[in-house]
Amino acid sequence: MSDRVDVKSVGLKAAAKVEAMYDSSRPGFVHASRNPEQRQGWTELTFPSGLICTTNSAPIETELMYNEIFEGREYLRSGIKLGDHDTIIDVGANIGMFTMYLLTNLESPNVHAFEPVPDTFEALQQNMERYPRANVHLYNTGLGASADSSMAMTFFPNMTGNSTAHPEWKAAQREILSKAFTSEELLVTYTAEEITVPSTTLSSFIRKNALDRIDLLKIDAEGCEVDILNGIEADHWSLIQQLAMEVHDEAKLLSTVINIVTANGMKATIDDASRDPMGTVIMTAIRR
Repeated sequence: MSDRVDVKSVGLKAAAKVEAMYDSSRPGFVHASRNPEQRQGWTELTFPSGLICTTNSAPIETELMYNEIFEGREYLRSGIKLGDHDTIIDVGANIGMFTMYLLTNLESPNVHAFEPVPDTFEALQQNMERYPRANVHLYNTGLGASADSSMAMTFFPNMTGNSTAHPEWKAAQREILSKAFTSEELLVTYTAEEITVPSTTLSSFIRKNALDRIDLLKIDAEGCEVDILNGIEADHWSLIQQLAMEVHDEAKLLSTVINIVTANGMKATIDDASRDPMGTVIMTAIRR
């Protein structure tokens, strides 16, 4: 990219195209009012519902999460039911949108939220400060197939929710955006940094915290779904009553994910309405 490119201007143009894309494809798409924070690149968003949150990414990315989680309830369809005081594990918490949904709709849920990217984890912490009495536990670590390990990740500072340990799964997304974005807009959007984060397995976490029941395991881990499921030992599957997962690259991963959960006593359902052109789909599973 030329040194003369105005990165901020190019990024704003790319974000505007994404906003127009969602406004045209999702009737009633909800936007927030936006106020820049003191930290460069961070924004405070206020939604019409009254929800206030901080994001370290492009505001449209957070608005998309709000629309999926608060408006569409994507993780809570297909028979998923939650009650007050339930124990929920939020894997790939990002800035905490799903956890904030839980805190505004349930009485005192017990939430364990995992976000491996340090910058995004700081935004998650800041958002949780708005809920000082909440029973929420935050972990700046990833989950995978190996305990007490580390994980190489690709961090996208201009779209932090897409940061992933499997950047190869972003090829379909980039191909779709290339039809609307200029080459400069693509380069800015996919500006990347390679980072290494701590990682462990869900089973190791269960043992260390003596969990005896998980009412919902929510996973949105940008391609790490199979790794996370492989980190659950046979004896711990029975603790998981419900699962809601965004599966990335449906064609390559979905059948494997379904096979794992059904082999461990859960009935899987595919939410057809959640499919998007990027190749993702929501799968839920309930213990038989």
